[in-house]
Amino acid sequence: MRPVIAIVLAVWCCESVGRAQDSPKEAFQQAVAAYEGGRFGDAASLFVRLLEGNGSVRYRSAGLLLASRCYQQLQYHGLAAAYARRLLREYPGSAYAGEARLVLARAAYAEGDYAACLNQLALVRDETNSDRSRRRVDSLLANLMLRVLTVSESQQVADGLGPTEARDVVYYWLAERYAGLERFEQSRALFRRVVDRAPKSRWSKRSKERLNQIGGKADGPVKIGLITSLTGRNGEMGLDIRRGVELALNLYNESANVPILSVVYDDQSDVVQAILSARDLATEEVSLIIGPIESEEMAAASVVANRYCIPIVSPTANKSDLHRIGPCVYEANATVRTRSAALAEYAVNRLGARRFAILAPSDGYGDEAIEAFTQFVEERGARVLAVERYYENTQDFRSQLIALRKIGFVDSVLTANRLGEIHQYSKRQIDSLYAWYFPVTEDVKEEYAIPVSRFDGLFLPVYESDIKYIAPQIAFYNIRTRLLGGDQWYEPTELKLQQSYVNGVVFVSGFHLDPGDRDVQTFRASYRKAYGREASDEAVFGFDLARLVARLVDEGARTSDRMLLRLQEGVQWKGLHNEILWARHTQSNQSVHILQFKDGVISRLNKP
Repeated sequence: MRPVIAIVLAVWCCESVGRAQDSPKEAFQQAVAAYEGGRFGDAASLFVRLLEGNGSVRYRSAGLLLASRCYQQLQYHGLAAAYARRLLREYPGSAYAGEARLVLARAAYAEGDYAACLNQLALVRDETNSDRSRRRVDSLLANLMLRVLTVSESQQVADGLGPTEARDVVYYWLAERYAGLERFEQSRALFRRVVDRAPKSRWSKRSKERLNQIGGKADGPVKIGLITSLTGRNGEMGLDIRRGVELALNLYNESANVPILSVVYDDQSDVVQAILSARDLATEEVSLIIGPIESEEMAAASVVANRYCIPIVSPTANKSDLHRIGPCVYEANATVRTRSAALAEYAVNRLGARRFAILAPSDGYGDEAIEAFTQFVEERGARVLAVERYYENTQDFRSQLIALRKIGFVDSVLTANRLGEIHQYSKRQIDSLYAWYFPVTEDVKEEYAIPVSRFDGLFLPVYESDIKYIAPQIAFYNIRTRLLGGDQWYEPTELKLQQSYVNGVVFVSGFHLDPGDRDVQTFRASYRKAYGREASDEAVFGFDLARLVARLVDEGARTSDRMLLRLQEGVQWKGLHNEILWARHTQSNQSVHILQFKDGVISRLNKP
């Protein structure tokens, strides 16, 4: 007879001595017989019917347990867990509580929630009085700690347990994991915690033996993961990031007490490969993952890394809200929202601008930039008078720029005549007002001879490839205003080509190298020596992020759990291209450059 059935029948028989045969009892026996015969679907139906029927109170606790076991055998883990939780809720002191928790542990394991599985096993161990049950649970705990959970997951669960022998077991196996990773300092600390809590326990004795064996061994190398595109559409950029990371680690390892090794995976510029790469790196027990360069691949890899509680940081992805995927996801590059809001802040607070127009692409990037810029402006009492969008591959911006001219002129008329705000009027009404107050002449050029100067700033979060079309047309349609460029404007060659149209433009960027900076010069020389080529922007991104990781390792963040805790404390790191600034419990870089292109030179306006 199976152990669970034996327990159920023994308890049930004790409760039933001297009682007459009745239909609930017969129904219960019939359900048990079906269970014993392996007919779990029939047994589940019978137990559920018994639980829902009248006069079945005395059979409820046993019925709930066996119903949960039936559904577990049928691989319906959600239903199995539901009936086990009902048993614990309705009969918290039941003799079947331990078995119900084992059902919950198995259901959690089947669903991939290994931390919840470990929690349930720890509760079973603390609640049972049976040595046999303890040994059974200890074996399951060892398997989870050594083969299934990452060290971060294990550490989080262990720290959440009370000071009981179950926690001693978890700490012991976690200490073994750390020893296997050559993180001997953390291993010794956990073994000592087991010894200090209960010096005479069996686990304390085993911990003392392991402490003697480990002795004073020093920590071994720290492993970090790198997911980048070595092939595919972003292969060249990905190779440059890899070179930057490798250069930083090679320089660090020349004098490091604890060297850093990189484990590199090629995501092939593909979302699926990014997922598989992150999954494989989780089994490598890396302390941190430097993530993919593109936002889409970064998002995919982040879901996996966050599931395994491994910090993942992208050097270049800038899609807003990536960090909302989970607490392990960090962005070293400022997001589109952060950059756009920073530019708005500079325009309002430093330039004194109050009236704005926006011209942006009609896509996700444009939408994010518009929303962040507009929100900041309007919260400060300034106004965005006009927003015009354009589609991909647009080269003729006549309709958008004429619309801006009309809105600029009409807004001045509305203000002068106290006729309300421009946003209260439809496009057709604006066209009518413009035609009335500013009739079109026969000479088209004469029409545009009158400049529009209503806007204090024109925000242009446009792509680098669009600048050569937009800038001359703004001048042609005689829109005179300060140009405010988005984060795609850091293109010195293109700016110089369009200098007569964009001279003086103020723009935002997450990247800027000071050619006179000694550290920048040293980096460029080292890169040329190592790779025989000039460093690209992507190489600088990789170099800076790897140097930051090296500093965190120096501070003692040598496992994924320690690395995550260190990141959560907040980081301020001055890189070559930008500062990496994460405030406490902030996962998106808040540092940007406000730059100006003037007379052929790019200079920083918001100097630290």
